[in-house]
Amino acid sequence: MKDTCLVGGDWVLRDEKGKVILHGRRAFSEIGILHDAKLQVLVWSVESIISHHQNKVIFALDDGDITQMVLSPKAWPNFKGEIRLILGKLCGLEWWRVVKEEKANNRGALLITKGVTKGGQTQSYVAAGPPGWLLGEIVVFPWVDILLTFSVALLLISLFQIWLFREGQVRELSEDNQVGKDVNTLASKNKKDNVQRIFHRYFKGLNNSNSRFEDSYRQIPSSPDRLHN
Repeated sequence: MKDTCLVGGDWVLRDEKGKVILHGRRAFSEIGILHDAKLQVLVWSVESIISHHQNKVIFALDDGDITQMVLSPKAWPNFKGEIRLILGKLCGLEWWRVVKEEKANNRGALLITKGVTKGGQTQSYVAAGPPGWLLGEIVVFPWVDILLTFSVALLLISLFQIWLFREGQVRELSEDNQVGKDVNTLASKNKKDNVQRIFHRYFKGLNNSNSRFEDSYRQIPSSPDRLHN
């Protein structure tokens, strides 16, 4: 769909058993620059998460540039406007984190997105459950309480994924602050036993609704105002 400059984005929301509760897709038109596509879809995804009343989120993006723009904004002085926009949206969440993810870990969401870029399905929607034709492609993650995966494609290129943990379901984070590193290890190894070990180590007591979050764990700016030199 190169001539029409279509960008597709989608998200998939799962429960504690890995069952898909909701999924959504949106088409973006007349976007000719890859960077602009990444920005617009990320902003839309954050808005979608907030509109579905999810307040504590881990974003695992498979794009290194966008990840570094959020984590190290002062290193990207030419993109202050874009960074302020992203952080302004993220500040609508009670708690959030951004980590780097591998592209190969979200085939199901990518196939949904290809409905826009390859199949010409430009209607945006949110629906209950997974698409019926995709039941065999959406991987189940039974060891995670609730997981949102999100993938973006521009001309069939996957850009983003997002992992989402339901509000109030993550207990205190480890004091050694290594979960981001371990999530990256998880993405590279992509093995179930490593996933279980990592998440059981850092996310214990998933049914504790009175969980507290370590302020020191948020290593990213909590407000766009902190971008000043």
